[in-house]
Amino acid sequence: VSQEPTSGVVSAVLSGTSVTLTPAAITEDNQTAKITVTSAETTNYKAATATYSVTVKPGTMTITATPYEGTYDGSPHTAKIQSDVAGVSVGYSETENSYTNTVTAATANTDVELSQVTRSEGGTTIVYYQATLAGYKTVEGSTTIKITQAAPTVTAPTAITGLTYNDSEQTLITAGSTTGGTLKYAIGSDGSTAPDDSAFTYTNDSLPTGKNAGTYYVWYKAFGNENYADSTAAVISVTIDKRTVTVTAPTLVTGTLIYNTEDQALLATNGSSSPVGTMYYAVNTTNTAPTSFSAAGADWSTTAPTGKDAGTYYIWYYAYVDDTANNKGSDINTIKELGSKEIGKATPTVTAPTALELTYDGNE
Repeated sequence: VSQEPTSGVVSAVLSGTSVTLTPAAITEDNQTAKITVTSAETTNYKAATATYSVTVKPGTMTITATPYEGTYDGSPHTAKIQSDVAGVSVGYSETENSYTNTVTAATANTDVELSQVTRSEGGTTIVYYQATLAGYKTVEGSTTIKITQAAPTVTAPTAITGLTYNDSEQTLITAGSTTGGTLKYAIGSDGSTAPDDSAFTYTNDSLPTGKNAGTYYVWYKAFGNENYADSTAAVISVTIDKRTVTVTAPTLVTGTLIYNTEDQALLATNGSSSPVGTMYYAVNTTNTAPTSFSAAGADWSTTAPTGKDAGTYYIWYYAYVDDTANNKGSDINTIKELGSKEIGKATPTVTAPTALELTYDGNE
């Protein structure tokens, strides 16, 4: 017995005087094969040949592929497949028309995993499959494994408290953390509108800092990756307080000052302004306070006041701090009256004249 084509439709086997035909796995409907049976010449019979045309009408099977779709959890996941006919062989792979992995759906209507193709990272994998069974039309198709991004768990940063202006950059927060992606920070203009993503330039390796006194709005956001989505930006506020300036008032000279033709110090100790500020003094011989302050004004000087002539000297002082945005103090930039100091009149030393003994000579 012989057949044409030799495979792909049926398999013909001669046994005694019977020819048994077994259908193959069919890829097209109503495929035809030619079967030729030849009887050899014998003593009483000539050789004879009979040819038959066989048309195979394949059965149909329903293949149901179940894709996987889930949120990233770090574990590998697979697609599943089942057939309504038992014993189906399924070839599959990630490459179209290449079915290098196989599994058998031994039981009808029961899922089997396509376990040789897995995905654990975010994204989508296409699995191509081909289901075959002798006597049934081959079924080809595809399914997917889709992993969506998970929402990261963000631990918020915390504001550093007790910050006071010190003329240097100071770290504003302790670092937060995220289970996925990278946590980044930005300093915003307020606490209600998140900055653009491009403004998030600070990381846990370079935390945001501030120098000047004021309120800082530190926004934080987890920027995701293939496995994690971005988080929603959130904000915390951090305050750098103004630095307190301590003013120490000058003190007047104690004891009595008497005119001595020279300039005499009116202060025992100069005033001071710490850690910043410049002390200015104004002195007048009338008890009329300056009405204003100007560092360049004629009434004010950084030199401690002195007096020369006898009289009463009235003294005022002023702790001048230019940067009031970062410094505070109840005694800065305020005209303060120190008090007065008198230089008494000196007592002159009088030497009495000596009388001359003269003889009249007619002249003066």
